[in-house]
Amino acid sequence: MIGWFALAGGAVKIGRPSHFVDSVADTGGYRTVFDVEQSGYRHWGFAASGLVFVAIGFAMPALFRLGIIPKSPAWMQKWLPRVFVGFATLWTAAVFAGTFVDYRKAVNALHSGQAKVVEGRVDHYAQVANKSESFEVNGVKFWYSDGVLIAGLNHTALDGGQFGKDCL
Repeated sequence: MIGWFALAGGAVKIGRPSHFVDSVADTGGYRTVFDVEQSGYRHWGFAASGLVFVAIGFAMPALFRLGIIPKSPAWMQKWLPRVFVGFATLWTAAVFAGTFVDYRKAVNALHSGQAKVVEGRVDHYAQVANKSESFEVNGVKFWYSDGVLIAGLNHTALDGGQFGKDCL
């Protein structure tokens, strides 16, 4: 529900399937590869995955009654669903809050002028065992991985990202 209000209030923009800016090269030959504001909040799926476990927790009393979950002591039938729902709800809220705050900080830095725009040639591209990539643009180092949840660029070339050896 918080997500609906954030979307309606303009605090969040749901990302497109592609996380990259579809732009052509400017007069200097540069192309914008990633813009956090245009990509939108991209971690809805990960945050919402906890809701599956919330639903399972709410379904547990019925699953006990129907015999799908073997009969357990009365205290377990009473407290297991409550604890399950509680932890799943806390996990979902914590993941959403952590990823959304990271996204808003990046967008706010962009709006307030605190974000640095780096233009130039991609140098020193390196791929680390199919897990992460790094490169430099005008002496500014970048590192990212598909497995790290951040608001910024984190889509490696192996998974369809914009950088790679062909970028050099």
